[in-house]
Amino acid sequence: MHPVSPTTGDELAPFVPYRGHDDVPREPWEDDYLRALAANGKHELAAAAAEVHSSIPRQHWDTDHTFAAEVDLALEYYRDSLEAELRRLGRAKSNPLPYFGLLRSERPTRWLERSAVLSLTADLSAKPPITDATAVELLKAMLANATPETQRMLRAPVEDAPPPEAP
Repeated sequence: MHPVSPTTGDELAPFVPYRGHDDVPREPWEDDYLRALAANGKHELAAAAAEVHSSIPRQHWDTDHTFAAEVDLALEYYRDSLEAELRRLGRAKSNPLPYFGLLRSERPTRWLERSAVLSLTADLSAKPPITDATAVELLKAMLANATPETQRMLRAPVEDAPPPEAP
């Protein structure tokens, strides 16, 4: 087992492949590959760091479930380290922008911007013009299928909206 000392501040604990599984047989290149994958998140770079052709870890990933699980852990470590770096940069630069990305990741229901676009094409050239009443009925039918969140937003008062123009 590899000893890992505690970290302080912004320093990250290193990724340790097969932690607690020293009895697992493995290829000589695996530890280097997994450490590099945890550091950069890129397969080709990790294979180069382990000094093996990139096809070897790919084949190993498909046939060895223990190795595949370690690859998943290394990639999770990489994603976590990106978030840690965002936090560190936000603090170091007194910049709130990185925190928005983190909040979108951690609390997407509150911080993701959502939009929906509906595109509709209809040939109305052979039909008489649509009356106001028909247009209102069509809009009602469309809005009846809107999500509850959209229906709530449509009922909310619009602040600082200009008054509608007279016909």
